[in-house]
Amino acid sequence: GACVAFLPSGRSLLTGLALLAAALGLYAVARETSMFAIDEVRVEGAPPGLARQIEQELAPLVGRSLVGLDGLGVVAQVEALPGVRSAQYDRAFPNTLVVRVVRERPAIVLRRGAESWLLSARGRVLRRVEQGAHGKLPRIWVPKSFPLERGDLVGDAELLSSVLALRAVAAEGLA
Repeated sequence: GACVAFLPSGRSLLTGLALLAAALGLYAVARETSMFAIDEVRVEGAPPGLARQIEQELAPLVGRSLVGLDGLGVVAQVEALPGVRSAQYDRAFPNTLVVRVVRERPAIVLRRGAESWLLSARGRVLRRVEQGAHGKLPRIWVPKSFPLERGDLVGDAELLSSVLALRAVAAEGLA
C-alpha cells in the first residue's frame, strides 16, 4: 500500500513522456533550422591580424547551427593556429559564435643559418622574421639541420631550458 502512493500515475507518466518528446523535437528543429544559424564569428583577445586569421579559419561555420556546433572541434581548430596559445568559445544566441583567445607571446629569436624564427615562451614556432627584427629579444643559434615548421612546438629539452633561462634573464632587464 505505502509504496504505491509514491509511484506516478499513468496520466503523469504520459504527460512527462509528452513533454520529453516535445523537448527533443524542439531540439531537433533548432539544430536543423536556420533560426540559430551562425552569421557572425566574433574574436576577442587577439590583435587584428590574428583575429582575421581566426575568422577566416572559422568561415566555413557560417550558416551552420549554433545548437549543433562541435565546440571542442572549434577550440582545436583555433588552437592549431601558430599565434594562439589557448581558446574558448561561447554560443551568443541567436546567431553569433564568440571565440576568446589567449595569444602566444614572442619570447626569443631562434637563428638557423641566415634564417630568424620567432618562438613563444613555451617553444612554439610562431613565424619566420627578418634578420634583426625583435632586437630586444634574446637569440639562440641552432644548426642549419635543426627542424623548424611554423606552428610546431620545439621538443628539444635543452633548447627549451635555454629559452626559459633567457626569458628569466630578459624579465630581470639584463642584456
